[in-house]
Amino acid sequence: MKKKLNMAILILTISMFAIPAFYYTSLPEEIPIHFNFKGEADSFGAKSTIWAICGIGLILLLLVRFALKNIPKNNATNTSKFLPQIIYIFLLVIFNYLTFATILVSLSHWDDLGTWFLFSIIIIFNLLGIISYYRQISSERKN
Repeated sequence: MKKKLNMAILILTISMFAIPAFYYTSLPEEIPIHFNFKGEADSFGAKSTIWAICGIGLILLLLVRFALKNIPKNNATNTSKFLPQIIYIFLLVIFNYLTFATILVSLSHWDDLGTWFLFSIIIIFNLLGIISYYRQISSERKN
């Protein structure tokens, strides 16, 4: 299972950079660089800023990886041995979606990110927290 999750992380990381590389020449000179809560583009910048989304995603992934690896063993909870990989995949899916959606909005294939985008992220983050909390409580009861 861990090998499959690591393969998914690798594929999503590569695709986060491959998608903009594929579309880069067809992008207009000005692309959306920020979206409001409704998912509408409200700020624009040079097309080279598409790489900023990828860079921010990669930096965030590395920061989360560093934070999760540096949890002292005596403070670590036994929530899930796959939780770090699941968090990485979740972050990569978000940044892949943001990259692809920015491209589609730039090319006028989409009008916005969609109103469901922010709501979905909030729901998924809460579900991860609930699952993590439930696993922690369950492992404490077993001990």
